[in-house]
Amino acid sequence: MDEGDRKDIIIKWAELVTGQSGDLWTVALALIIVQILVVATLQSSTTKANVKLMLLMYFSAVCSFLSLLFGYFTKGAVIGGLELIVRPGGTLNLPSYPAFDALIQGVSLVVSLITFIAAFGVYRRDVSRALLGVLGK
Repeated sequence: MDEGDRKDIIIKWAELVTGQSGDLWTVALALIIVQILVVATLQSSTTKANVKLMLLMYFSAVCSFLSLLFGYFTKGAVIGGLELIVRPGGTLNLPSYPAFDALIQGVSLVVSLITFIAAFGVYRRDVSRALLGVLGK
C-alpha cells in the first residue's frame, strides 16, 4: 500500500468516527437542555412532582450527560489513534477503542430518549405542563 492510499484510509476512518460522534452529540445536547429545563420547572412547581417521575427525569438527564461525555472520549480516541498511526514506524492498525466509546455514546443516548418518552407517557400531564412552561417563556 502506498503512502497516498494510507493517507486516504486514515482520513476516511477519522471522518467516519467523528462524524457519527458529532451527529449524536447534537441530539444529546438538545435533549439534555430540554431535560434540565423540564426538571427545573418540575422542581420549582407549586405542586410537588412525583418522586418516580423525578427519578426517571434525572436518570434520563444522566444518560444524556454520559452520551456527551463518551462523544468527547470518542473524539479523543480518534486523536490518540491518529498519533499512533502517524508516528515514525507506525503501522496502519486502526484502533478499535473509539468504536467502544461510540457504542456507549449511542446506547446511553437511546436509553435517555426511551426513559424520557416513558416518563412522558406515564406522567403525561406533569411533563406536558413542564414542557409548555419551558417553551412558553
